[in-house]
Amino acid sequence: LARWSVVNASELVEKVASRTGRERRDVRGVLEAAFDEIAAELVARQRVTLSGFGSFDVRRRAARLTRHPGTGEAIEVPDRDGIVFRAATKLRDALRESASGG
Repeated sequence: LARWSVVNASELVEKVASRTGRERRDVRGVLEAAFDEIAAELVARQRVTLSGFGSFDVRRRAARLTRHPGTGEAIEVPDRDGIVFRAATKLRDALRESASGG
């Protein structure tokens, strides 16, 4: 089984700062600004495409009926918006290559 690890914001800032030679506070500011802009575009219902990485889109999820796992009681989940990420071909290929040991 693959072992999952989680990279939090502080670790991402550290990795980018180390890789670029930039100050952590500068990297943090740039990343926060980038994430804020991505969020603003999604709230405005705009697709965000990052070449070589992937695209983010807002999609409407229809209302549905589900069951409570403990009680079996029927629960109606209202329709809502969700964010969908689609990896770019370059990223999908890199993941596929990594999984095959290449």
